[in-house]
Amino acid sequence: MEIDWSVGQVLATLKKFNLDESTLVIFTSDNGPWLSYGNHAGSAGPLREGKGTAWEGGTREPCIMRWPGQLPAGTVSNDPS
Repeated sequence: MEIDWSVGQVLATLKKFNLDESTLVIFTSDNGPWLSYGNHAGSAGPLREGKGTAWEGGTREPCIMRWPGQLPAGTVSNDPS
């Protein structure tokens, strides 16, 4: 709930100052789950390992980008960035 509220505040402020259409907003995570904390620390799903490793489970992470008029809504990319 806190993240939802905070994101709303950021987007509302961009809109207030007419910056929402010309600003690339990126939401991302840090690298992989902390595997040493057990089952409650997240999961890399089918990917190998987690945080602190060079394996895909430690470096691959979700990302959401918003840039109206520049990035088409609903676009999915599996390319590394």
